[in-house]
Amino acid sequence: MFQLVAGDWVLSKNDGTEQERKIVAQIKHEDFSKTTFENDIALLKVDHPFHFNEYVGPVALPTQGQVTEGFCNVTGWGTTEFLGSQSDILQVVTIPVISDEKCRKYYYGENDVADSMICAGFPEGGKDSCQGDSGGPMVCNGYVAGIVSWGKGCGNPNYPGVLTEIAFFVEWIKEHIN
Repeated sequence: MFQLVAGDWVLSKNDGTEQERKIVAQIKHEDFSKTTFENDIALLKVDHPFHFNEYVGPVALPTQGQVTEGFCNVTGWGTTEFLGSQSDILQVVTIPVISDEKCRKYYYGENDVADSMICAGFPEGGKDSCQGDSGGPMVCNGYVAGIVSWGKGCGNPNYPGVLTEIAFFVEWIKEHIN
């Protein structure tokens, strides 16, 4: 059985801030595509609630269809370079959201960027999510705007990271948590 850990910062040591919960149910999007990564979203139900404190807290959902712009923070324990080793310490990168139009031009002919996806990264590359960050959050202005999904390498020029856009799935989330 899998478990969910909140409040962790350094993977190799127990700081006493961690809260572990057993996952008792997974709700995967019924239209998820392993080929295109459309609908790359799932919900996890844990055996009992987390206790909010200075290390563990909630993050707001956007409204259905909310447009995300500006700079956002992506966090994860993924590699810090393509084919590198996993980070032991939680990493954060601040990157700009790229318009759907620009993102589709960057990936034209290679991958489809669906309306349910959001792109983030610098056109010149250098900063991005990477292997091991998939499933991690992109937080913008206090709400979770995206979930790391896919990309071409890590930090490559003109290939921003592609994330599942939460604003596209708010009604689906609400339907499945009630």
